[in-house]
This record gives sequence, C-alpha cells and structure tokens, in this order.
Amino acid sequence: MEGQKQQTEQIKVNGKTILQINQHDTMIEQARELAEKYIEDEDYNAAIKEYDKIIQAERDKPENYLRRGECYFFIKDYDNAIINYTQAIELDLQFSAAYCFRGEVYYKKDDYEKAITDYSKAITIDKNNAEAYRWRGEIYFYQDKFDEAIKDCTTAISLAPEFPFAYRWRGRSYYEIDEMEKAVDDFTNEIIYYSLTPFNYTDEALQRRADAYLSLRKYDLAIKDLSEAIRINPAGASYYYSRAIVYISKDSQEYEYKLAIEDLNKALELDSDYTLVYKRRGQLYNYIGEYDKAIHELNTAAKHFPDDPYIFFFRGCAMANKEDYKKAEKDFSKAIQLAPEEPAFIRERAKIYGMEGDINNALRDFDKAISLNPDDPESWEFRGLTYFKAEDFDKAISDLTKAINLDKDNPDFYESRGEAYLEKEDWRSAISNFEKTLSIDPENVDSIYLLGIAYHCNGEYDKA
Repeated sequence: MEGQKQQTEQIKVNGKTILQINQHDTMIEQARELAEKYIEDEDYNAAIKEYDKIIQAERDKPENYLRRGECYFFIKDYDNAIINYTQAIELDLQFSAAYCFRGEVYYKKDDYEKAITDYSKAITIDKNNAEAYRWRGEIYFYQDKFDEAIKDCTTAISLAPEFPFAYRWRGRSYYEIDEMEKAVDDFTNEIIYYSLTPFNYTDEALQRRADAYLSLRKYDLAIKDLSEAIRINPAGASYYYSRAIVYISKDSQEYEYKLAIEDLNKALELDSDYTLVYKRRGQLYNYIGEYDKAIHELNTAAKHFPDDPYIFFFRGCAMANKEDYKKAEKDFSKAIQLAPEEPAFIRERAKIYGMEGDINNALRDFDKAISLNPDDPESWEFRGLTYFKAEDFDKAISDLTKAINLDKDNPDFYESRGEAYLEKEDWRSAISNFEKTLSIDPENVDSIYLLGIAYHCNGEYDKA
C-alpha cells in the first residue's frame, strides 16, 4: 500500500495527473488547429469561438488575444479587435506586433494620432520593424506630411527592399511635392516587386506611374503604361479615363482625340457613375469642331457638377466657336465667378468683349489676366490686338513685343506687329516683321500680301 501511494503521488503535477495535463494540452492544440483552419477558410466567426475556448484555458498568453483580435478585424468589428489587441499588450508591454495591429485598426477608424502612437511604440520596441515604418509613412501621407512619409518609407525600404508598399507611399509623396522623376523610380520599383509578393496591384501602380509621366509630359510612356494596365484589368474604368486625359494633354492629332472619345465611352460603359466623362467628351468635341455635341455633353456635365468652373469655360469656348458671343460671355462670367483668379477664364472673356467691340471691358480683363499670369504670351497678344482696334499702335507694338519675347517662334505675333508698324507708316519695321513671319511660316499668304504692301510703301517696287 505504501508503494502504491508513492507511485500515485509521483504522477501528480500541481494537483493534476500527467494524463489530465496531456488531455488539457491536446484539447487546446485541437482548438488552435481548428481555429487556424477556420481562418484559412475565412470563417472568422467560427475561429473566434475556438479562440474563446483557448483563452478560457490560457488566459495569460498574449498571442491568443492577438489572433482573436485579427479575427475581429477581418469581420470589421474594430472595437472588439482593439479590446483584444489591448489585452495582448497588457500581458506583454513589449509585444511589438500587437501595437502594429492595433495601430492598423485605429487607422481604419481614421484615428490617425492613436495609430501613429502605436506604430511609434512598435518602432521603439523593434527598430527593424519595416511594417511599422511603412504604415506610419502611409498615415503621414494622408496627413499631408510628405517629408515624414518619405523618411519613414525610406527606412522601411532599407529594412525590406522588396516590400512594394513602401515604394508606393514614398512615390506618392514625391508626386505630391512635384519630384516626378523620383516618383517614377519608386512606382517602377513598386511594379517590379509585386511579382515577388502575393499581392497583385500592378495595374494600379502602372496608373500611378502614368500620372507621373503625364506631369513630366512623357505622353507616349504614360499611354504605354495605361494600355498595359488595361490589358491586365480590362474592367478598370479609370484606366480608360486616364488614357483619354493623356490624349487630351498631348499635342494630339484629330485621330487621337477620337481615340480619347472612344476611351471615355468605354469608361462610362464600365462605370455609369463616371460622370466626369461628360465634361471631357464635351472638351474633345469642341477640339474636333463638333460644337453642338460639345455643348450637349457640357450641359449634362453641368447638371452633375454645377460648381466646376471648367465645364462652363469649355462650354463658353464652344459657344465662342459657334460665334454665339452673348452665351459665351455668360459662361465665361460663370466660370470666373466660381474661380475668380484663373487667368485663362478672364482672358477668354476679354476676347469675347473684344469681338463685341467692348474695348474698355476687354482691356480691363486683359489687364487682370496679365497681372495673374504675366508669362502667358496669348494674353499679351490679344491685349495688343485690342489696342490695335483702339488705334493705339504704340501700346499694341509694346504688347506684341512682349508676346514675342515669351514665344519667339509664333509667326502670328510678328505678323500682327508688322501690321501695327504699317499703321504707323514705319515701313522698314513692318518689312522686318513680315519677313520674320515668312521665315517661320513660308506659306503664310496674308504675310506675303502685307509684305508686298510694305515693300510698295517703302518704294521697293520690284520686290513688291
């Protein structure tokens, strides 16, 4: 009896027999395996129930709360996710991953400051936590703290060079501060490294790089990227829309404008809410001379975007091309009301005033447009032509000279200045300007004719 009692005592541990402990551990391990299978199958509610059992048996293990918190995160129960991550942190104040996961939930809840606090704590615990730097950099981006975003993403890249998301947010930050070459480099790396990850956002990265190419006026490269994005994801309405914008932005031929209209049509077909299409189609129809179609599209656009000044500006341009100057003036005035400091709107209204013979209002608008953008040769040209109409030839010559200084290769500027010199009977200066026009545009019939008059007036009859 004495020997039997001793044997029984030897197999007890903390009041439980070895057999009981093994059964207990087996139950926990089975629940854990089942929970992981549920997570793999994306049945997060079932996984939560298994973790409830595990935590009831193992209340002191922070990893259990972390995993249950993840399940709550995936079903978007962010409050319970935070409770679980917080419990994990309370059990282990140096649990870097728990701070990261809680930071992501705060980010999803738009509580950026709490998110940054958690990511900063994770970085303090683990200086090599590339994920924490990347996420904090992303939040800095959305706070318009682009320098901080670049710094954090650069650190993340130094720790994990093949991590595409750090390139994404650093590239977007460079884009926002107008460092487009650096943005292109980062978006290129983002594209390269997607092939090494389970994530497939290559089409989105191509669009971002295309936007940077567009800002650099590398139109063909932008079109190439967007065409590849469309090949990868032919249902991406934004890619067609963006490619149309590139066609509009480059010095396109009419056939490219028609390609842009096809892209806009496709974008609207794929996404009926893509109502910006009406604005851009109106702009394009104006470019190819289909003014009634342009006005129809812009009327529709104005219903969707009544506060977009460019819609009224584009419609005003179409009205001006139809020589409906009163409606054009009204649209340009509406555009100016919505954007009082946009010089192009003011310049175009000034042109309308000039066509209507309202010299004073035309000059007033040209003065304002030039004060807002003194480097626009067109404003100087048309104010010069307005002074010409008012028979103030010295001011006309002065303005046209300014236009020429800003754009030395525009033959129209020399021709107009030549005409002003003709009116002043300065034949030699007129001849010099018409000759310059013809050196740029040899087939300019008006300048050939005016040069003949200038030669005649200067007594050079054979040349005339």
